Formats: sequence, structure tokens, C-alpha cells
Amino acid sequence: MNIGVNARFLTKPFTGIGRYTKALFTTLALEHPNDTFVLVSHEDVVGDFPENIEMVVLPERFHGSGGMKKTYWEQVQLPAFFKKYGVDVVHYPYPSNPWRKFTIPVIVTVHDTIPWVLSEYRERFSTRLYQDHCLKALKFADIISTVSFSTQKDLLALNRGFEKKIFVAENGMDADYKKNIPDEEVRRVLGKYGIDAVRPYFFYLGGYDARKNVSFLVDAFVSSIASDFEVDLVLAGGKILQGKLYESYDRALETSAKVANSKGKLLFPGFIDEADLPALYKGSLAFVNVSKSEGFNLPALEALCSGTPVIASDIAIHHEVLGDFGHFVGLDNNVFLAEMLRKFVSDETFAQNARTAISGYECGFTWSNTARKVYGAYEKLR
Repeated sequence: MNIGVNARFLTKPFTGIGRYTKALFTTLALEHPNDTFVLVSHEDVVGDFPENIEMVVLPERFHGSGGMKKTYWEQVQLPAFFKKYGVDVVHYPYPSNPWRKFTIPVIVTVHDTIPWVLSEYRERFSTRLYQDHCLKALKFADIISTVSFSTQKDLLALNRGFEKKIFVAENGMDADYKKNIPDEEVRRVLGKYGIDAVRPYFFYLGGYDARKNVSFLVDAFVSSIASDFEVDLVLAGGKILQGKLYESYDRALETSAKVANSKGKLLFPGFIDEADLPALYKGSLAFVNVSKSEGFNLPALEALCSGTPVIASDIAIHHEVLGDFGHFVGLDNNVFLAEMLRKFVSDETFAQNARTAISGYECGFTWSNTARKVYGAYEKLR
């Protein structure tokens, strides 16, 4: 079987969709060596892939704005390429399938419904127009895959008509997050990113768009930790886009300068190589994510599988992913988060018990399970 893939997000490997695309199709290729996976991007992709993955660069041809180039590439260039190549199935790892019925069977992965329901992501007319077309186009997909039951529920709330063709294939975990990382390796990785291995730290990894609620986290840290404890907050990643939606990163930088003389610091190591993530998780007091909305939240699961306590916002998806192993905080105000951060720092018994409680955690999320479910969908479409 020849499977065509919109691999555009492989050029943004630190994003959730970029990581999903690489992990899923690498696993599929390894487990189905007699099939060919044709991954098409608009730019060169860096990385190693199995031999039966064919990487194709299809440059954008439209001369217009960035959004218009992207749309033309998705809706005109890419479908034409797949038809010419003669693939058996086309997989779109994010909603970008043709806006009319395609001649080749199509499966689309939906990670979340954020672009369709959160107003701050729909302020520009051109953005609303594009996203609404992407939602309507899902009716032309033969199968829809979601990465969580929470996303499935949210999507069906928008259109019950998808019910007969939707299924859940949860995100998976790399086995490296379950390994025992030696302390010397943790120190080496921390040094690589300029993080003092002697000082305790809380760890955040993710985006800086509005729903990620990073300003909420920073404010709680500053009010409860920075002035009283030599404990840092490591904010990994960075802005991949400009604009008001991503201003929390700039605000965090400004706050860092204001608290420069405090005991606790804000640290910005930049984007983290995936191979280094297990050590960064393990070295932290706790991983913290107080997002308002998520489709899955892979970093929170990675932290948990690494044996690191997770402080997370009290939203449905975090309960689905973390189960009884998360420390959940409300988002009504940051007092709850501030108290939880302070508890991890000032109460050694609590912090140790939190780590002990997850020592026997068995992670049931694997990319092999994800691949098995997705490949089953391919077979139905042949």
C-alpha cells in the first residue's frame, strides 16, 4: 500500500502536530516495511526516517501572502501531486483535506477544536474563513481520527454527522521516557541548556499562545516562589509566530527582567532537542501545565512517564491523560496554583510522596497502539 501524507508540520518539529507526524509515521513505516509512506512537505525536512518513507519537497508556487500560499499548496498542489503519484490513501495529520470530495480515500486527524471554538483564535477574518472551510471539509473525509476522547466529544458537539466515521487513536509515548536516566546524564543535559543542576526548578514545555496560560503560571511563580526560595521556573520553547496571541512569551521575558534580583529566576533555554527531554523532566521538581484547553497534552504525559509529578489545570483532557496521577488546580485565580507550587518547595514529605506515588505508573499510551488503530483505518479504505 502507498500512503500519501501531508507532512508540512515536519518543518516545525517542536510543535505538537510536528511531533505527532514524525512519531506516528516513523512507527507505521517500521511496523509495515512492505508499504511506502510518501511524506510531502513544502520545504526540506531535517531528520532520519525509515527506508520505506519517501520524503518529497513540493515547493509553494502561489505568489501571495503566507496564508494564501499555504492554502493553495494544501488545496491545489498537494492533491494534484497525490493523484499523479497514485497513492492508495491520503492521511492529513491536521485538518487540511480538500474542500470537496477527493478521488482518493482520505483520513484526517483532528487534534482539538480550538480554532473553531475559542474567540481569540478567530479574530482575523481570513483566519475564520480558512478554519471554517477546514471544518466544513471534514464532511468530505472518509474517516476522522481524533487524538483523545475529549476531542472526539468536542468535535461531535460541533457536528453530529461525523459520528459514523470518527474514531479515537490516542497519542503515544516514546520508550525513552520510561528509561532510568542516570544523574550524571541529567546534569550534562541541564548544563547544555545553561540550567544550574544544583538549583531546583519547575519545568514548562509547550507553546505560548493564549490558551496555554503561561502568564498565569508566571504570575503564580513570582507571587509564591521567586522572592522566598532559590527555585527556578524553566520555560522551554519559544514563539513560532508573532502577534497578540503569543504575547505571553514577551510578557514572561519582561517579568524575568523585573525579578532578576529575586532568589527564584525565570529561565529560557529555548527549544529542546527531543532526546534531551527525559533528563529535563526527571531533573525537575514538577512539570507544570495550566492550559485552558488541550487536545491531548503530550508533554504532561511524557513528564508523568518520566517519573516526574505533574501539576495541571483541572480540565477534562488532563483527567483523561493523567488519570489519578495528576495534581490538578483550578483556574479561577492563581492562588490555587501558587499554593501548589509552594507546597512542592516547602513540604519535602509532600514532594517525595508525590514522586513515590507515580513510581509504579504504567503508561498505556504507545505509538504502536496509535499506529495499529490508524493502519486499521487505512485497510478499511483500500
